[in-house]
Amino acid sequence: MPVMVWSHTFDVHASVEDIYRHGLSSDRWFTFYPAYAGLVKVEGSWPELGSVVYVRYRILGPWTMILRQEVVVHDRGSVLELDERALGGLWLDRPRFEFSEQSDGSTEVTLTVRPDSAYLWAKPLVWLVSQPFRLVTPRAMRTFATMVERAS
Repeated sequence: MPVMVWSHTFDVHASVEDIYRHGLSSDRWFTFYPAYAGLVKVEGSWPELGSVVYVRYRILGPWTMILRQEVVVHDRGSVLELDERALGGLWLDRPRFEFSEQSDGSTEVTLTVRPDSAYLWAKPLVWLVSQPFRLVTPRAMRTFATMVERAS
């Protein structure tokens, strides 16, 4: 089964620096997803290259998992790419955020995700799990944009 890749582009009516300050800070990171269940820990200076954030993410009902996200590509204000892992490699992703500041002071953001698994048997399961995530992401990104806009 080929790796699924999809993108979502949205506008934030704020500067890239405001996005970093009010959306990418470790205390606010991932809070815009409905399944976010808390920040576990941060290693390094998030979101600098090589830094890692661990967030608790709800799977189903009372069950949660720890999602590890390491910054593997970072050109401040242009690109932020993460290596995302959970459940011993059952879930892998390389979410990539690309930022394009517009002449009106807003920022166009494109999120590209590539959900996958280290296990061949789990690839169909990852594809299946990714479908609701694909539907939730536009709403989560609107929440992210609103969070940044209100704080700016």
